[in-house]
Amino acid sequence: MQATRRNFKLAVAARMQYRTSQRQNQ
Repeated sequence: MQATRRNFKLAVAARMQYRTSQRQNQ
């Protein structure tokens, strides 16, 4: 369970960074 929670946090952070990168590109 802890690993899943950690993965979820990582996924959220990656998604946020991806959105920011996309916004800067455009």
